[in-house]
Amino acid sequence: MLVSTLKWRKEFKVEGITSEQFPEDVFGKVGVICGKDKGGRPVTYNFYGSTDPNVVFKDVEQFLRWRVGLMEKGVALIDFETIDSMVQVHDYAGVSLMGGRTANSKAAAKQASQIFSDYYPELLHKKFFVSVPTVLTWIFWTFTSLLSPATQQKMSVVGSGPDTISTALLPVIDKAQLPKRYGGEGEDI
Repeated sequence: MLVSTLKWRKEFKVEGITSEQFPEDVFGKVGVICGKDKGGRPVTYNFYGSTDPNVVFKDVEQFLRWRVGLMEKGVALIDFETIDSMVQVHDYAGVSLMGGRTANSKAAAKQASQIFSDYYPELLHKKFFVSVPTVLTWIFWTFTSLLSPATQQKMSVVGSGPDTISTALLPVIDKAQLPKRYGGEGEDI
């Protein structure tokens, strides 16, 4: 696994990816690292409903480079002595159930999932899916049966609204670190 990871990192040119510049108008509102959880782990927020998939996923390779760059920025915040994982919040507020997914967005999601599964294993402490439409919740739980029980325990599907979301996130993320949009007192992202 280590050899294949090192080979992939060289082929994908991961070295220096965190200093690459990506269009702010395309990726500026797609994801951000903001704050830490109660254990000191970095927290990454990804926003899927506030983006135009035809713009964000127009160039799948560019999206993957941006997304790996965001992951690498999170990894750089882990010391691997006292902290060895991170928290992710995937926000689906505004996701369209009708025509929101494109062939490129599906390809990007599939490739990104494969990259993180293959080359960033065990870096996930907890993943929250917030503001998930009910229909997508059913689909999510259908596919979780394909995941290992350990991976399933790391994932939580949460409803909408600051009260509901804060109830799920506050046991993991301190109120001072939790962004205001989720019922916290942290930075407004």
